[in-house]
Amino acid sequence: MGRARTSVSRRAARGRAWAALLLLALVVLLPAVTVGWLVLKAVENRRIAVAKIVEDARRGFLEAGAAEVGRAWTGWREAFEAKLRGGDPGDWRAVAFASGEVDGFLVAEDFEDRERLREPFELLKAVEAEDAPVAARRLREELRSVVMTAWLRGEMPLAQAAFLLRRLADLGADAEVERARDFAHVGLRWLALREQAGGKSPEGAERWMADLLGVALVEGQATAVLRADRVERMLAGWLAAVPARAGGRLALEGVGDEDGGAAVALAGGHLRLPEPFAAWRIAFVPAEGGDALSGIDREVYWLAFVGAAVVGLSCLLAVFLHRVMRREARLAELKNDLVATVSHELKTPVASIRLLVDTLLRDGAADPRRVREYLELISRENRRLGHLISNFLSFSRMERDRDSFELEPADPGQVAAEAARVFHERHPEWGGTLEVDSASGLPRIRADAEALGTALGNLLDNARKYGGSNRWIRLGVRRDGEAVVFSVEDRGIGIAPEDQRRIFERFYQAHTRLSDHVGGVGLGLSIVEFVVRKHAGCIDLESTPGEGSVFTIRIPAMKEDL
Repeated sequence: MGRARTSVSRRAARGRAWAALLLLALVVLLPAVTVGWLVLKAVENRRIAVAKIVEDARRGFLEAGAAEVGRAWTGWREAFEAKLRGGDPGDWRAVAFASGEVDGFLVAEDFEDRERLREPFELLKAVEAEDAPVAARRLREELRSVVMTAWLRGEMPLAQAAFLLRRLADLGADAEVERARDFAHVGLRWLALREQAGGKSPEGAERWMADLLGVALVEGQATAVLRADRVERMLAGWLAAVPARAGGRLALEGVGDEDGGAAVALAGGHLRLPEPFAAWRIAFVPAEGGDALSGIDREVYWLAFVGAAVVGLSCLLAVFLHRVMRREARLAELKNDLVATVSHELKTPVASIRLLVDTLLRDGAADPRRVREYLELISRENRRLGHLISNFLSFSRMERDRDSFELEPADPGQVAAEAARVFHERHPEWGGTLEVDSASGLPRIRADAEALGTALGNLLDNARKYGGSNRWIRLGVRRDGEAVVFSVEDRGIGIAPEDQRRIFERFYQAHTRLSDHVGGVGLGLSIVEFVVRKHAGCIDLESTPGEGSVFTIRIPAMKEDL
């Protein structure tokens, strides 16, 4: 009945502990989680606001870059046109060729059919027919002078100039002739593409023909032709000159057919340029470590870390408080159990002694044999009472953790023999077998013989209680290296693995079919562990349920005897 009440009270205590834990979770964790959530939402809102500010700044930067490209293009066109207006129209091609700013150049006469010049062809035939090197070189120089002069002054049809310049380059002319050949070829190609497009004049406008951009100049009297790669280099150079801002710089990117979109559109940090540069777009390139959003991201991560740390610490605090409350509740429960158990354990021998004494007093001079029997019973109950009081005193000393043991040189064999003798005196009615196996030549140990004997006695008493029907106990003493080993072995019911981890805790009793009948308060093994620890030793347990248990105590031997 007492154990049933204890079990109910323990379940009630566990319920109260879990209720306390839930309350702690509501009081500690809920505010922490709420504050963390609010902080994260505030940071996220700030991040959205900063992202909007950064996006507007980047948009303005991209638009400023596009405006700078427009201004630079207009400035280049006006400056180039000013070079042409400053000279004679007959010299425009020479000015354009000498500037190196365009890849081709057309004048109004290039769009007309004109008669070819005969002199350059005759010179070319003479060069090809001449075998003498000196004469051939002289003729080539003369041909070069005639062709270059006629072409640059617009006196020679463009197709004829392109052909002759190519033949001069093939004959081994200088780099200027090769550049002139390419210059004329670009102009000729532009004319061919224009014819394919229907012969429409690009006057007054900028017009792409394949990868060539034609720019009408001087009211359409001339056309400058630029290849796409030159245009791209010009645009990239103008963007590179734009000072960095908004945490980045501007760069030029090509636009594929799949990009589509309006002529001027901002998307994903890009701004597409208007015509005639719609094939490119301006890209915003964040500087390394200069992204404003990265700082917000770091702040988010930091606050998230701090929030997680706060929540984690709150959880740890809640768990710690819960354990403290459980410990206090368990201590209160153990105190109540201790008072009830001690009262019961002390009451039993006292009641038995009182009953036997009252019987002797009532019967007076009774049968001497019965009187002796009663006196033996009184002596046994008295020893039981003394053993209980000894354990309670040991527990009191253990609670105070006082180092009050008197450690002196002791013979381990004698300690074991005395423990066996006290066991026999305490339980003469046991009827089992106690084997004492003490090796010879054992080194001495520094020990409090009485306290160590009490520890061995508790182990022997524990083996007697849980020995089951096989009443056999073995108390062994042997040397193992620099230690003396005491072992108490039984062949009883054994101890379950889940109970072995807690078997040395105070007031803990393994739940078995015998534990409800053997009595005790669960102090014996905790006292053993305390005594062994004060002797600088250790205790181990090996047990198999249904086969028995072996408790092993290791006490350091005296170095003088090793």
